[in-house]
Amino acid sequence: MDQHLNTSDLAQILRLTPQRVNQLVKENILKREQDGKFNAPDSLEAYYKFKYQKDTELSFERERAGHEKAKREIAELELKQLKNGLVYASDIDTGMHDLIVNAKETFEPLVERCAVKVIGLRDPGVVAGILREEIYAALTTLSQTLN
Repeated sequence: MDQHLNTSDLAQILRLTPQRVNQLVKENILKREQDGKFNAPDSLEAYYKFKYQKDTELSFERERAGHEKAKREIAELELKQLKNGLVYASDIDTGMHDLIVNAKETFEPLVERCAVKVIGLRDPGVVAGILREEIYAALTTLSQTLN
């Protein structure tokens, strides 16, 4: 079997146009023999190395670019945090939890304290004053725990 192919036959095997085969010759990817034909095994190997090695390199470059972008974004976030421009979500969750627990612990006893003080009182103004004092005291206590 003859292992030499003309341009049209090689183009058909590679599913390219003859013009593209000639372009690959100019790009030194495919090599013609002295008789103007192509050595089939060598040409097929050269073409597939060119085609798939190029895709692999592009994928690698894309992956490396994505990795560098991610590293840059992480560095930017860390810089913002160092400048106090950014707070981690976990810190906010912990802070909110602590705030809610403190509020609950401050206001739960308020009901019993107020009930004892207002029992038997008939003047709404006096009752309102006692409630206002207790609520203000609870809010003051709560604000001190936040600082």
